[in-house]
Amino acid sequence: MMTRKKSLLFPGFLMAAVILMTAQSAFAETVVFTANLLAGNEPSGVGGGEQNASGSSTMTFAITRDSANNITAANATFQWTLTGFPTTSVLILSHIHSGAAGVNGPVVIDSGLTPSTSIPLASGGVSVTKSGLLVSPTLMGQILANPAGFYFNSHTIANPGGAVRGQLAPQQAANPPGSTVPTLSEWGAIIMGLLIVATGLFFVVGRGRLAATFGDVDSMVPTDRAAFDGKLYVKMALAVDAVLGLVLLALGAHVTATDVIGALTSGLIVAFVVQMFVVSRRR
Repeated sequence: MMTRKKSLLFPGFLMAAVILMTAQSAFAETVVFTANLLAGNEPSGVGGGEQNASGSSTMTFAITRDSANNITAANATFQWTLTGFPTTSVLILSHIHSGAAGVNGPVVIDSGLTPSTSIPLASGGVSVTKSGLLVSPTLMGQILANPAGFYFNSHTIANPGGAVRGQLAPQQAANPPGSTVPTLSEWGAIIMGLLIVATGLFFVVGRGRLAATFGDVDSMVPTDRAAFDGKLYVKMALAVDAVLGLVLLALGAHVTATDVIGALTSGLIVAFVVQMFVVSRRR
């Protein structure tokens, strides 16, 4: 009975790998928008000596899609530069609003800058970068469909309603939909596929050599030597998944739930294959 249970271990792992590999894969896409920020674009007017202020903004969106091309997750990085402000100006807010040119609208993606973390423009300008800004899949779809319906602006103490503003303009997508650049999940599937092939070759070649040498393989394989070392496997699995966990933490905002599941499951497969080779070397 014990031998039969052990013989079912590999098919079980194989089925788990196949199920994971046939799940919906994710496609990575990077889309960039820019905005030409001008004080004259603010419909409410600009005062306080900031009428000639200007700037530029680059907004980079990292988008994840499923195999049906639906957006499943997105995050943004804002990089903006302001110039031509009085040296007494203080930047208090920067974000994306929904609204056509000349129309004020609500904030939809905030940079995280607040009046309590305001930035004095002592040199008349500043360059700021904010990353890891979460964007809902619905909103991301709306921006992609109509970028001109959204604008980026910056607010100062002198002009709390907005000092400079510009509508979003799309740039070349770095990785358009359907890109062949694999995501973390796809790399996990690729690695698992290679591991399955390697494991299959391990069994086929190993048993082939035994058959060529002894003829009746099953009768020649010692029944008192375990083909699966449970304690070794647990140690291997903990070690491999611990390393993968550190890698996932380092990648931070670029990691999705699918990536975590795929990476940790891949770690279990890796640990299984490694322990098989270790056990085989002990024989």
